[in-house]
Amino acid sequence: GAELSDALAVLPEAMRSCDAFSLFVDFSVDAPGMLILKRFTPAAAGDASASGEREARKGEKCNSSVGFSPKQRFGKLLLKNDAVYNFIEGDTFETTVKGRWFDQLHVWMKDAAPFGPQGAPELQFEHFVPLRYAKECLERLHLIARSWPGILYAEIRAVRADDQALSPYNASEEDGFDTLAISHGIHSGLGEERVLQAAAIVEDGLSDFNPKPHWGKLSNLTHAKASRMYGPKLEAFRHHVGNIDPEGKFSNPWLDEVILARRS
Repeated sequence: GAELSDALAVLPEAMRSCDAFSLFVDFSVDAPGMLILKRFTPAAAGDASASGEREARKGEKCNSSVGFSPKQRFGKLLLKNDAVYNFIEGDTFETTVKGRWFDQLHVWMKDAAPFGPQGAPELQFEHFVPLRYAKECLERLHLIARSWPGILYAEIRAVRADDQALSPYNASEEDGFDTLAISHGIHSGLGEERVLQAAAIVEDGLSDFNPKPHWGKLSNLTHAKASRMYGPKLEAFRHHVGNIDPEGKFSNPWLDEVILARRS
């Protein structure tokens, strides 16, 4: 009986309970989606090799990676520890596993091959907003995206702040530093132009929270927008690049136009 609003409501509690999480939702469906929680545990002395441990753990159900008992709930959400059969593309998804971080880092890998949402050709855009406004941002996105055709999923993650000058992961001190990452995967059949239109709607809807786009995905970022977004840090970066790479040997057309405002 859980709904999408129930999943969004328990996110703060779920985040506090683990070391990393991903929430996969479809804003066009009133369902809680999939909440994946991870807990990091130090390796024991004399631990087995990566391949040996993976073989030893094969088929074993273990709560250590998430640290929850099968009956524990978050609000109306009951955590599932049993495998999900006939998952995306007919595969089996092990909901509770334990292993070395480099084996378990990627959610959608099985036997070193990708499966899951990436099975469908997609175009992505992603935005980062202050974590303290997670509830307001996600409620707005639900209103914006619930009628979109072709949306495959949205993935929601929390990212700890860093101190890099142009990083999207550092909100202001007033906004609490840490960020919420919201990625949308949309069917590539819609075409890049329509996906960019959708990204523009998201950017406009979240404008009160200064959303920063992922530079490696589709966005409508321009130099004027980047200047407002990053302020004096952008000008300092441009000055630094001018000193160490005056001929632009380590640049590219997008960086020249959007970030550095270099004329061709």
